[in-house]
Amino acid sequence: MTRLMFAVVLTLAVAVSAVAQTGIPSKLSKGEAAALSGAGVGIGSRAMGMGGAAVATTADPTAMYWNPAALGLISGMDFAFPVGASANGIDAIEDISDLWALYEDGGQDWSVDEFTTAFDIVRDLGGRDIRGTAAAMAGISVPMIKGLTVGAFGEGGFDASFNLNAAGAAPAVGDTISAAGRALYYYSIGAGYGRQISPNTSLGITVRSMQVDRYNVRYDGTLTSPTTVVTAQNYNHLDDNGFAVDLGMLAKAQDNLTAGVVIRNLYASKLSLARTVGGAIQDVTIDPTVNIGLAANVAGILWAFDIHNVFGGNDGDATLHFGGEKWLGNSLAVRAGFTQDCITVGLGGKIGPAAIDLAVDTGFENRASLAVGLDF
Repeated sequence: MTRLMFAVVLTLAVAVSAVAQTGIPSKLSKGEAAALSGAGVGIGSRAMGMGGAAVATTADPTAMYWNPAALGLISGMDFAFPVGASANGIDAIEDISDLWALYEDGGQDWSVDEFTTAFDIVRDLGGRDIRGTAAAMAGISVPMIKGLTVGAFGEGGFDASFNLNAAGAAPAVGDTISAAGRALYYYSIGAGYGRQISPNTSLGITVRSMQVDRYNVRYDGTLTSPTTVVTAQNYNHLDDNGFAVDLGMLAKAQDNLTAGVVIRNLYASKLSLARTVGGAIQDVTIDPTVNIGLAANVAGILWAFDIHNVFGGNDGDATLHFGGEKWLGNSLAVRAGFTQDCITVGLGGKIGPAAIDLAVDTGFENRASLAVGLDF
């Protein structure tokens, strides 16, 4: 029975992805694609500490995002509040805050001092792009109805490039700074339900609203005299809302081996998020994305392996995730993981009914990430 159910769900996943890869016609940037395809920092510090390998390992309210089938394994009330963020292409996190402070007003009415500050930051970036993702969730299981969790979660991603056309190492009349950025974020509010249909098999579903915003911005600033900066701006914002349905399954093949599959956006409303060349709004469909995972407990260590976005939907690539978790007694866990461009480490602690998790990663392209979470 377990093998049959797993085969049925996996076959459905393949079929849905094969026919529904309509995608957003204007190609997404890497940051935007990470947000829509689930390839960003992900939801939950425990998951991040294990390199994002969470499809077959999560059994708390974050399963509403990772695999709703696991919601059927929760007993009583459980509350989770994880947040996380990741930034690529920078030497220091403060670069982002400095640049944001300069550009939050649209780059309008720059002073020469502000132009000089931006000049130094962009010169230090040396042509590197900045990319980032963020994620947050608040979820609570409903003890009166086993398997039911309600909550909200969201992800966002952005890409920005900064170019400097300058005669020398110091600002001079005629020097120009150009900034171009694209960003997409969504948030969902809904409910997930999971149920064990046999001792070794669980199915689950998440139904959620979906609000999506997409931005495309460009700023140019030119030092036209020792005391004057002339700026130009091009700004575009599109947003729409709808709802989406996610489907998940967990199957225990052996006592220490669990397989999971989740289809995110099995159904998703058509959203107006892209413009045709003529300027008319075109409805687009967010692709279903399929994540699969395996988890095994060997020698007291939980090992997990995932493939996310198996069929490359929403302009994203398939990503590999590998991680492990070891509990030292009943109160402290150590975690480590690996994914495409980073190594992750994490800690988990239990103090009475509360669990506290922390995860960080260090990447191969000037990446830094941090996630924290509370679970009661």
